[in-house]
Amino acid sequence: MKNLVHSGFRAAFRRGSVGRSLVFSLGGVGLAVCLAVLCTLALRSAWAQQGGGGGSPFADVDAWAEFHGIDREADFYELRNPNSRVPYLFIYLNEREPNAPGAEEPTMVVDASGATPGSVETLQEAFDLAEDGEIILVLPTGRYDGFVASEPDKNVLFLGTVNGDITNDPPTITGTVEIVDSGDGIVMLDGFIFDVEDDMAVHVLASDVWISNSLFRSSSPDVTVSAEYESNLALVHCTFVESQSAPPNRLATASVEVYSDSILFAMNSVFHDVGTACEILVPLSGEWGEIAHSIVRDGGESPLTLEGWLYADSPARCAAEPGWASVDIRQQPRPAANPNNSIIQSFNNSIPSMGCDEFTDTTGNGYPDWWEMKFFGKKGAVSGQSWFKAYYNGLLTKGFTELPPNDNTITITLTAPVNATKL
Repeated sequence: MKNLVHSGFRAAFRRGSVGRSLVFSLGGVGLAVCLAVLCTLALRSAWAQQGGGGGSPFADVDAWAEFHGIDREADFYELRNPNSRVPYLFIYLNEREPNAPGAEEPTMVVDASGATPGSVETLQEAFDLAEDGEIILVLPTGRYDGFVASEPDKNVLFLGTVNGDITNDPPTITGTVEIVDSGDGIVMLDGFIFDVEDDMAVHVLASDVWISNSLFRSSSPDVTVSAEYESNLALVHCTFVESQSAPPNRLATASVEVYSDSILFAMNSVFHDVGTACEILVPLSGEWGEIAHSIVRDGGESPLTLEGWLYADSPARCAAEPGWASVDIRQQPRPAANPNNSIIQSFNNSIPSMGCDEFTDTTGNGYPDWWEMKFFGKKGAVSGQSWFKAYYNGLLTKGFTELPPNDNTITITLTAPVNATKL
């Protein structure tokens, strides 16, 4: 089981043609260039070729998947699980039953405070100690430095958690995550805030990497996320927003850069860095990828608050392709359980939202539950537009706790993306 070779992620990109669109958003002129080739994405994983082994309930992964009703023809089926944060690959590697009690149970815990018995305190130590198939839970007990992952053929899953309290900020990574030569393994990160100043947030070299439900606020002078040397990079339900702490002349030139025969797959994501020259940079030299059900925007009105969260009438709300994530960055269900009496009546609440954040407003007053709980102690604590500027500008999170004057309001109405492409 532990020797199982996983190359399905690479095979998903490499085999056959893919219906794809490479979207460029150029600052100043707002130009969008789309290249599209229509075909079918077929996943043929080495998982199936290798089968199982050891004490697995089924030595043959085909029989295991069939028994549990898993559609092996679905795109990236082993790397996503509509019912769980833990992909089928990791459930299988840990010899567990999907959708059963304990299927998501972590095998290692990272706690920056050191208070959790048996935990480690850094992401680097966690990766170094991890075995193939490790499920690493990262607690929201501090800010974490980045790490270097350079051990081939090891499948590792990092899960950020708010630890059952939506008022907690998700774990924040403040240093570069560099993933080098993953071989037939894959490194996955879900549920993090990347807040890296003056450097890349993620640098991928000759590796397979999957990042989901994560918020990038990085203020690199160059690129926020880079993939090179035949890497495969997937960004699923991710949000990129210009960092408010970035110096005026040190804004990123691109949110994502993919080159040297690397491949990008972006699904249900939002890219909005108003100060950048180019949102997604993919050289026209044979590289290709797919950007689907995403918003790519340079300048114009934002679909996000300044800190990267959705607001009630954001065009990213209820606009995603279902089935790619069961919860959001705060582990709130996707789609949100919002009532029909919401002040925004035009959204279909049975459809999840793009980006890392699922706008959850169970009182229907136009403000997210986590924000009201964090600053007022209860849901439905505010009403009307008098608080919108504080929420949109993130004032309360910067120490401003007084009620803004009634005339200090902002109203944003978006009927269509501005200088953007929404696929």
